[in-house]
Amino acid sequence: PKVVEAVDNDNIIKQQIVCGGSHMALLGIDNTPPEPHGRQRAMTVSKLQMNDDDRTAMCLWTWGCGMLGQLGHNSFEDCYVPKYVEMLGSKVVRQVACGAAHTVAIVDVRSGPRLLRGQLWTWGAGLASTGTPSAPCPLPRFFNFTKTGHQNNVAEQVACGDHFTAVLDEDGKITIIGLSPITGKQT
Repeated sequence: PKVVEAVDNDNIIKQQIVCGGSHMALLGIDNTPPEPHGRQRAMTVSKLQMNDDDRTAMCLWTWGCGMLGQLGHNSFEDCYVPKYVEMLGSKVVRQVACGAAHTVAIVDVRSGPRLLRGQLWTWGAGLASTGTPSAPCPLPRFFNFTKTGHQNNVAEQVACGDHFTAVLDEDGKITIIGLSPITGKQT
């Protein structure tokens, strides 16, 4: 066993740790104080106005194999220590899951006065993160898993297998994205 020293401090309140095929993700709150002269560290969390109360945004760090973009750092490079996923910095990340070579997060996004709850953001290898055969994507991007008759489907929970993602929505429906775990065919 080995302690991950980069996040082994009292300033980071760890909420969730998940593992993929060869990468990991940590969801937590970074309470690191601001640097002198008003400069913030890149991984310091900001407060977002959510409804009428302030909620602290959750930070996401990833590390491990990045050859298919599954770390979300806008590169295909491996990362040996936890690194903050900057693309999600202004969003509230509620949950994260890792597959063999993809990562998925449930995110709340403020759009003007509206709060868009339960958006699905994906990155990494093809089918499991996009639903279609495509080149790997090294940056988190919104994935619309909306079903017929729903204008805005809200993700409540997410889980990943090697080559698929399962999403539980607010209506209790489960959507599979990628290769079916039963048939091995594209969903």
